[in-house]
Amino acid sequence: MTGWDHYLNAASGGKTRWYHWLGGFWLIFIGWIFAQVFLTSPIIPLIESADPEIAAQITAASLDMLTDDNVQKLALYGFGFLTLGAIGTGFWIAARSVKEQDTAQIMGFMALIATAIAIIFSVKLAPLLSDAESTKLMTQAMGLNPWIYICFLLIFPGTLIIVYLIQKYWHSRSITSLHTAFKTYNWSRTFFAIGVFWAIAAMVSVIGHVSGLSPLKLQFDPSRFFGFAIASLLFIPLQSATEEIVIRGYMNQGFGQYIKNPWVVFIITSLFFMALHLANPESTSSAEKGIFMHALTMSSYFSFGYLLCILIYFEGGLETAIGVHVANNLFAAIFVNYEGSVLPTPSVYIASINPSYDLPLNMAMLGLITFILVKTRPRSLIDKIKAPLAQAIS
Repeated sequence: MTGWDHYLNAASGGKTRWYHWLGGFWLIFIGWIFAQVFLTSPIIPLIESADPEIAAQITAASLDMLTDDNVQKLALYGFGFLTLGAIGTGFWIAARSVKEQDTAQIMGFMALIATAIAIIFSVKLAPLLSDAESTKLMTQAMGLNPWIYICFLLIFPGTLIIVYLIQKYWHSRSITSLHTAFKTYNWSRTFFAIGVFWAIAAMVSVIGHVSGLSPLKLQFDPSRFFGFAIASLLFIPLQSATEEIVIRGYMNQGFGQYIKNPWVVFIITSLFFMALHLANPESTSSAEKGIFMHALTMSSYFSFGYLLCILIYFEGGLETAIGVHVANNLFAAIFVNYEGSVLPTPSVYIASINPSYDLPLNMAMLGLITFILVKTRPRSLIDKIKAPLAQAIS
C-alpha cells in the first residue's frame, strides 16, 4: 500500500456517506463566507485611518458596482443562495440524524438538489461582489500597515476552526486523521521541507540576479519591515496550512472515497486550487496580456498544487505539503517578493516579473524540491503508519 492508500483509509472511519462529504463541503464554504464577513469587518476603518484616499477609492469602486441592474441581481442571487443553502443544510442535518437508511438517502438527495441550485446562485453572485479594480485596491491596502494585513490573514484560521468542528462533530473523526495517516503529526518533516525550499529558492534567486534574468532590488525598510515580518511569521503558516488542510486534505480524502484513481483526484483538487487564485493580482494582470500569458500564469498554480499532491501520495500525510506551502509564502512575504504580488509586504528584496524565465524555472525548482523530499522520506514511513480504521474514529 502507498502512503496515499493509508491516508485515504484514515478518512474511512466515522460518518463517510456521500451526503456527509457533500454536506461537509457545503458547510466549509458557508463557514468561509461568514469568516470573511466577520473577520474583515474592521478593515475599512483601518484603511480610512491609514490612507483616506485609498479608502475613498475603494468606496467609489464599490458604489460603481451598485447600478440598479446589479442591485436587483444581488438581491435575487443573494436571496436564492441563502435560502437554498439553508434548505440544503437542513436536509443534510436531517439525513445525518435519521436512522432509516432509505429516508436518509432521500434527505441526502434533496440536500444535493438544494445545494446544487445554491451553488449556481453563488457563481452568479460572486462577480457582482467585486471587480478587478476593487480587488487591486484591497490588495494595495493590505500593504498599508500590519493590522490590515493581519485582518485579511485571519480569514484562514477562522475557516480552519470550522473545518476542525466539521471533522470532529459532523464526520465523527479525529482531527489528526485529517492531517496524516500517522498516529501523530510529524513536525520534523514540515520543518525539513521548509529548509529544503528556502535553500533552493535562495539559490535560484541568486542565480537569477547574477545572470540578470531576474534582477533583485534591495528595498529593506526597517520602519515597515519588522511589523510585517512578525505578522507573516505568525499568520502565514496558518494561512498556508489552512489551504493545504482544506484542499489537499479534506477535498482529497473526500473525492478519494469515490474516485479510485488518485491522479484524477489530484487533477480535480489542483484545478480547484488554481481557480481560487483567479482573482489574484498576478492572474488579472496576466489576463490583460492575452490568453496565453494568463494560461501560463494559472498553470503555475495548478502545477504547484499537483506537486504537493504527489508528496501526499508518497508520504501519507500533509506534513511536507504544508512545509512547502508555508516556505513558499514566507519566502515571498519576507525575503524576495515580486511586483504585483498578492502579498504586498515590504520584503528585503523585490524582483521584477519575467514570465518567460520565472514560470519555467519555478516549475523546475518545485519539481526538484518534490524529488528531494520524496527521496529523503524515512524508509520506515509506511511501517510507522497507524492502523487507519481503528484509530481514525475519535
